[in-house]
Amino acid sequence: PGKTEQILRVDMTAQQKQYYRWILTRNFKALSKEKGSQQSLINIMMELKKCCNHCELTCPLEMGHVDKHRLQSIVKGSGKLWLLDKLLARCKERGNRVLIFSQMVRLLDIIS
Repeated sequence: PGKTEQILRVDMTAQQKQYYRWILTRNFKALSKEKGSQQSLINIMMELKKCCNHCELTCPLEMGHVDKHRLQSIVKGSGKLWLLDKLLARCKERGNRVLIFSQMVRLLDIIS
C-alpha cells in the first residue's frame, strides 16, 4: 500500500501549558528587550519546542523502574503522546506497521 500522511492538531495538556507559561515568564526580560541576544531567543524557543513535545524534556525526571502507573502519567503528560498511544493501539489491531521519526532523540527515549 502507498504511504499516507495525515496532519493531526493536538492541544497541549494542562501541565504542558503551565510549563510553557513558566518558560515565558521566567524569560520575560530576555523576550522584552528590543536588542535582545539572538542566542538567548534561540534557547528560549528550543525550550518551548521541548515543552510542546513533553514536559519531561524541559525538566527530566529519573526514569528508573517504570510501572503501569508511571507509564500512564508519562503518556498523559503530553497531548502528542496521548494521541500516539491511541493511534498505535488502533494500528496494532489492524496489523499495520508504524515507523516513528522525531528530531528530538530524547522524545524517542521517553516513548521507548
